Amino acid sequence: MNIFIDESGAFSWHNRGRSLFAGLTVPDRNLGALSQRFEKWRRSIIGHSSRELKGKELTDSQLQSFTNYVLPLRDHDTRVTVVGADTSRTSETIVATVRDQVSKQFALSGELVRRENPSNKFLTQFYSEMSGWVKNRSAPNFLWISVLEVAILDTLQHSAVYYMEPDDDAEFENIEILIDRSFIRRDRHLWFWREWLRNALLGRSHKEQGFAVPHTWAERGHPFLRKYGEDGLFDFRDLFQNHMRFEDSKKVSGLQIADICAHICYRHWRAAGQLEAYRLLRPRVVGKHGAEIHIVQFDERSVIHDGIENHVNVFDHEALRKEAAARQRRHRRERAIASSR
Repeated sequence: MNIFIDESGAFSWHNRGRSLFAGLTVPDRNLGALSQRFEKWRRSIIGHSSRELKGKELTDSQLQSFTNYVLPLRDHDTRVTVVGADTSRTSETIVATVRDQVSKQFALSGELVRRENPSNKFLTQFYSEMSGWVKNRSAPNFLWISVLEVAILDTLQHSAVYYMEPDDDAEFENIEILIDRSFIRRDRHLWFWREWLRNALLGRSHKEQGFAVPHTWAERGHPFLRKYGEDGLFDFRDLFQNHMRFEDSKKVSGLQIADICAHICYRHWRAAGQLEAYRLLRPRVVGKHGAEIHIVQFDERSVIHDGIENHVNVFDHEALRKEAAARQRRHRRERAIASSR
């Protein structure tokens, strides 16, 4: 299974409105044919030039030809997840406040490590640097990071839901996540980003819904469960450390396709009229309850109003594991009750 993620829009308050990421899920069985169709279509637009073709330079009719030829309706194997933010409805001041509070949380985490485990100087230093890294993000860049986080998690979740049949099982033996390289170019930035994502996954694990997988997967020993956890508590460290990369989109056709899909969605949500390319792409767009786009919203509920130290604690893995197992048992009972009716 391959996940390609690229963005469209500046996530800026200078040009208010929606900016977004598109997460393109492509099974291994379809990647070769998809890349061949894209390359043939690309040559029809710019000939044999080796330069990268960006979605923003294409006309509406060229975008329509892209969806018709590269993503024909007869081939339903590729799915698109769209996650964005709307700076016409999100306050820059609140985003900056949340950024500063997250930075403080990392700083307090470093202080907690220093008190509880003073010999672990590496982790103490890491949290201190992480705090500074977050603090130095601009409000648009912090918003970009926050939306990318949700785009990765949503695309991964949708991949589990939309490729759930036995014929799809082999696709989960290996999952690769490729993201268009932007400001994350240095190794240290990548370290910080992975820690950010790990914290996001822990936060999602504490929520009632957790990470959902089809209950039939457990019955047949699905490879996803074998690799990432079978007790309701998933460990994605291997996925995000060894199988998630930031790549130069010029070298990866999947990222170029994701870029054009992202721009089609961007142009659709920014335009007043109907975009034919989006109408053709829409059957591939997946979201919870049929949503076409998941808007990440920052408001007063995003701000910590009590002491920030109240939101920094020692991670209790065993308690979280028990909570996940209890949630799994509850879901089994609910399914049993529903099937007996």
